[in-house]
Amino acid sequence: MKIFFTVETDFKIENGHSIHVQMLARALGRLGHEVRIFTPRFSDFQAKEDGFTISYVPFLAIPKLRTVSMVLTYFTYLLFRSVADRPDVFYSRQCFCSGATRLVARLLRRPFFYEVNGLWTEEMIALSEPAWKIRMVQNIERLNVRKAQGVIAVTNGLAEELVEKYQADPERLTVVPNGVDNSVFQKAQSSDVLRLFALSASARYIGYIGSLSPWQGLDTLISALPEVVSEQPSVVLLIVGAGPLKNELEKTVDAVKLADHVRFLGPVAHTLIPGIIKLCEFCLVPKSAKGIGKHGYSPLKVFEYLAAGKPVIASDVPDINSIVRASNCGLLFKADDPDDLVLKMKMLLNDREKAELLGRNAGKAAEKFDWSAIAARIVSVIRQAMEKE
Repeated sequence: MKIFFTVETDFKIENGHSIHVQMLARALGRLGHEVRIFTPRFSDFQAKEDGFTISYVPFLAIPKLRTVSMVLTYFTYLLFRSVADRPDVFYSRQCFCSGATRLVARLLRRPFFYEVNGLWTEEMIALSEPAWKIRMVQNIERLNVRKAQGVIAVTNGLAEELVEKYQADPERLTVVPNGVDNSVFQKAQSSDVLRLFALSASARYIGYIGSLSPWQGLDTLISALPEVVSEQPSVVLLIVGAGPLKNELEKTVDAVKLADHVRFLGPVAHTLIPGIIKLCEFCLVPKSAKGIGKHGYSPLKVFEYLAAGKPVIASDVPDINSIVRASNCGLLFKADDPDDLVLKMKMLLNDREKAELLGRNAGKAAEKFDWSAIAARIVSVIRQAMEKE
């Protein structure tokens, strides 16, 4: 199939979104499909094309006209390329330009598939985005969900909310989680990471990879740490990522005198992530139960932890809890409860045999989440939907 994959991704920023897009496109390419990614030109940076091609769509970056310009030029450019290249299918990942994609697909009488990674408006509300922008996104999302030939949701809870909030057709909804490149994480080495970040080889590292955002529960993690390091003084928490809470978290760490036990490594190249995870005895997913995410989570970091063979300590929230329970790859704690998190961290730090068992289970569980398997499931969804049309 010739697949036009439409997104809004600045590939210069290596986050869960940009990694997801590239890994899925590569996996689809390796299955023999011709994949072209379309994204607005946010910068002059051009990502490596590995089994796919990328078209960068220019737009006017004037603040008041930015969104309108981006959508209009995206629609025009995509229509032109589509008439010339005649794709078999349009696949869009949650973005402003997904509405433009749906319209082009309709004009060319081609199937449109929509991937939903979260309730977009919830994150916008949490980040205090303007009300008009939130309403616009709600309308785009509602139409996309109702008009798509197929909708891919990354969690069961999210699929249920799409039915409830946007009246999505359950028959056109499929749950497909995020994925991971198992081979990269299985063969990772940590020696380069120790040298690059000047880390002590004698410390006992635990890790968090992800955004520094309010819903990630990092305040709970920092609150739990003093009691852990009082009993295990060699423990050092590695925090990898960027976000709006960075300055606040750094001040909190200084205030509770944890500077020697917390290292903020900042946003790092994704090529370094496997080595950082490999260095850790276990990794954390301290998601908050407050605010966004009531529909469940499917973060890339969970699957990367599993692929590296590391046990996971995660808050007991959907759908992370079902992964941990089904594969017996870690421990769950009550979300937003630092005392329960302390208990679970001490448990793994004091019982290396248990930690090793959970780590082995994690490695086995990761196999079914490899990007090759995820891409094959998405192709199956597309083909089945097209046969029904």
